Amino acid sequence: MSSERAPPKKRRRIVISCTECHRRKQKCDRELPCANCKSRNKEEACAYDDGAPTAKELKAKGRSPGSQDITRRSSERRDGALASQAADLGYSQTGPSTMGLLRKIESVGSTAGASRADQSTEDSQLENLAIADKYKTLIRQLPPRAQTQKLVAIYFRHLNWHYSFLEEAIFYEQLDEWTSLPFASLSTPLNLPHEIRVFPALLFQVVASALLVLPDVDDVNIKDFDSLKYAGGMSWEDLAIELSDSGMAMLQLFDKRHVAHATVQAQFTRAAFTKYIAKVAESWHVLASAIRDAQELGMHSDSLDPKPRDKSIESVLENQWLIQVRRKMYMVLSIWDMSCAMILGRPSLIDWGPGLPTRAIDAVVPPNRRNVPLVARDPVKDAPTPITKILWLANMTKLMREIQQLQDEGPFPKDFSKVDILHNRCLDLEDAQPAFLRLENADTQWDVGDRAIWIQDARMYVEQFHNFCLLALHRPYIFHRRKSRDVALRVCLDTLDCHQTIFQDLPTMSWRNYLLFFGSFDAIVVVSSIFIMYPHEQVELRDSALQHFRWTITRFETMQTRNGLAKSALGVLKIVLSKFVNAIEAARGSAAPHTGRSSTSTAELTPVSASQDTAMTTPTSAGDKVLMAMIDGPSLRDSATAIAAEKLGTSFPPVMPRDLPSMSGTDNFGFPDGTDGSHLPWMPQLPTVDLVYGDLNILDGQGITPESFGDGMTLDPMMMDWRFGGGVAGDDTVWQYLNQYQPGQA
Repeated sequence: MSSERAPPKKRRRIVISCTECHRRKQKCDRELPCANCKSRNKEEACAYDDGAPTAKELKAKGRSPGSQDITRRSSERRDGALASQAADLGYSQTGPSTMGLLRKIESVGSTAGASRADQSTEDSQLENLAIADKYKTLIRQLPPRAQTQKLVAIYFRHLNWHYSFLEEAIFYEQLDEWTSLPFASLSTPLNLPHEIRVFPALLFQVVASALLVLPDVDDVNIKDFDSLKYAGGMSWEDLAIELSDSGMAMLQLFDKRHVAHATVQAQFTRAAFTKYIAKVAESWHVLASAIRDAQELGMHSDSLDPKPRDKSIESVLENQWLIQVRRKMYMVLSIWDMSCAMILGRPSLIDWGPGLPTRAIDAVVPPNRRNVPLVARDPVKDAPTPITKILWLANMTKLMREIQQLQDEGPFPKDFSKVDILHNRCLDLEDAQPAFLRLENADTQWDVGDRAIWIQDARMYVEQFHNFCLLALHRPYIFHRRKSRDVALRVCLDTLDCHQTIFQDLPTMSWRNYLLFFGSFDAIVVVSSIFIMYPHEQVELRDSALQHFRWTITRFETMQTRNGLAKSALGVLKIVLSKFVNAIEAARGSAAPHTGRSSTSTAELTPVSASQDTAMTTPTSAGDKVLMAMIDGPSLRDSATAIAAEKLGTSFPPVMPRDLPSMSGTDNFGFPDGTDGSHLPWMPQLPTVDLVYGDLNILDGQGITPESFGDGMTLDPMMMDWRFGGGVAGDDTVWQYLNQYQPGQA
């Protein structure tokens, strides 16, 4: 019996290459790291197996003794990651122990990790190529350089001074740097400086904004820009929207790890652009992105201010101006944030708890920021700057924040004295405003040259902002408190008078102004609601309210070609007008009922100036004339006719809400049903929000939205049966009350 032979041992070739070269089947020079791993940037993955020849074997085979060092260094480096943990955990590092198994697991993981790293590198390269291709595609959509420079000049001459969010000197420096870039650099946008990389996105927004007002600019030949339209029937607004969208698409190419100041500027300019074209909801969301990116840059805290690049005087001065720009930008963002929150009934995005950063200094950024120190202007000797207006609006915004906090208590706060305290503070702030910002008896010594445009606009803007603060303070309580109702009525009439004054001398390019729509629409709805529900209160202001109603509808009909919100609101205003007229007619034909209201006579309230037009000396007859003009008057749809009629017509002096009406005893309520109104869960009036977000519309007698609402001020008797529809006509809204209103119910 032949003895059993043992099975032959499987031949095992000794691996002398590093693990990476062995895996990739490449020749290895057995250095540490080897040449192949160096060329592939895989130095950390270069290692040698334990089965490499020993020193004795290498010597017997005539191998280089240097390979012994390679093996030793490889083993030491591989074991280094676990050696420090072994002693702490009590494991032995010799023999078939747990640590030995961990070494094998780690070596397998490193190989798999290297494979994943290779794939990640390839994916990253493909992604970078896609970004570069998309980047160059968007760049090609910018207008030619000559047209771009003209549009930029239009923007800074006609638009930037509204908010002064961009610094003209810095913008032109970046524009020069951008236009001087070599073409090859566009293929690698990720290698460009952060500010220059996203600068085209800002340039898109600036050019788009300028295109909106291009048809109304007098000193520019509009035919020079006709080549930008590439499709038949394309309007300037269509082109502007397309370019603005391209700017936002460019911002989305890059992540948020390296946000630039130009990113925040582009988003804010986009927010202003969308507000100009009546996309209020989108503007609110873009503003939120701008605020978040500004906070990512550390604008919300002084401790995160940038540091100078070196200790030279030039770098220190340049850094101070950079901090100045950042603080001014965050001030504007905070003003917009609070204003939008109050207008749209939304929470503010900026946390005011820890407080805002230090305010900017009233100084204009010079062209050469490396040689000019940051010094505040002398209010006596130096002309005011746009930052002067921003600083004053910041004071009012801080007060508006307190008003917002008071509104959290609802329409029935524990103590109405808080309302009166904030009211008096609003008046004190108005009295303390700089002389050049006053609407009455203003200091006009600086109204010369280019400054005249923005200073005159600033007076109107600040006046409306003051009125809005008072309206925002009292509006939640107008159905529950007589004192707030009286103040809100007078504030609204003052706002309407201010808007009429502005509109008569306003260029057509300003018809897109959001404030010109919002202030008038909200004021008209509040005034109408008060007179419809309380027709026997403030009768001396009835005629002024009727006239302002007529003027507002005329303005909206004139602006509707450029202001989409004004066009949407026309139908609502005409239905409100029909109910308003019915309420006034019913009040004229009946005696004021006793509803348990305050015994305060109308003489105790601040009356309209007796020096008005002589037709107003007899309120009833004058009101009848205005009423008949509304019902039977000719159409004022034509813009030229409307403007001419307003300029030739009699102007009412403003109704100034200087004093709170004197009320005896406690606040009384006066609902037409004789109750105090506390059982009605009415929400505060936010007409603009209802129009923008709630799809407020008009339904005729058959429940169908009509395509048109008639011409001018002529009232169709069929409109008396029309009602308000959309998602805002619920049981807890004023719109539902107006739907149920019948003439003479009061």
